[in-house]
Amino acid sequence: MDLESHIKDVFKLNIVSIFKNNESTDGNVYNIKTNNNDYIAKIYDDLNMVNNMIDLYNYLDEMNIPQIIKTSYGNYFSKYMDKYIVIYSFLKGKQLSEFINENNNICPDEIVKLIAKEVRKLHDLTSNNSFNFKTIDFANNLNRKSILHFDLTKENIFINKDKIGFIDFDDAKYGDSVCDVAILLSFFFISKKAGVDNKKINIFLDSYYHESEKELKNEELRYIKTYVKCWADYILDGHEFDSSLKESFEFKKKNADSIEMHI
Repeated sequence: MDLESHIKDVFKLNIVSIFKNNESTDGNVYNIKTNNNDYIAKIYDDLNMVNNMIDLYNYLDEMNIPQIIKTSYGNYFSKYMDKYIVIYSFLKGKQLSEFINENNNICPDEIVKLIAKEVRKLHDLTSNNSFNFKTIDFANNLNRKSILHFDLTKENIFINKDKIGFIDFDDAKYGDSVCDVAILLSFFFISKKAGVDNKKINIFLDSYYHESEKELKNEELRYIKTYVKCWADYILDGHEFDSSLKESFEFKKKNADSIEMHI
């Protein structure tokens, strides 16, 4: 039985079209269109990974994230040959990258604040590692830890009016919460084209930390630059990139010391 027939049979979806998502780095993502809704199908090799995704998505049901669609048998995944299929609902709204492009390549301050608050909510909800995610193995020295999305790019953040949502937790790790903050700041506000946007960085940080958390903020901000560098090294050592992407990560690492943060 081919993939489309299997999904139709097991998940009872009225599929109009199914096609591979070429933006997927791992090549395991398919877009599904039905008469009523769109879905994302992901094919995993590792059952432990599948169970981690199921536990995390169900736990975070109060956040604006995709839902996992059950099979007709009431299961959260289906076995297909020697792999595992998980179907996710398609998050409403636009990818932040698309929204920014439509807004003259500007991310408004109010949107930056909303994203910061939603990232903080994610970290506060997942302050224990009951999900069995791998602990990051670099610069993991602080007390405040949580699940780290670890890939908060503009493509993995959705905006629907004033509502922020996250997709694609496949790279999630566990470790110092501020590591996720450093990664997001690097993705959003350090680039070869625009340099280091310290104004937006501080708008994000002021919204991420509560006014009563001056000591926590002071402690964690001292590690931001270190985390940007460690994360860039981790990415560059573990992946093959074309020259443009490699230069982008090297630029972020090189310019981490140009970040200026106020307490």
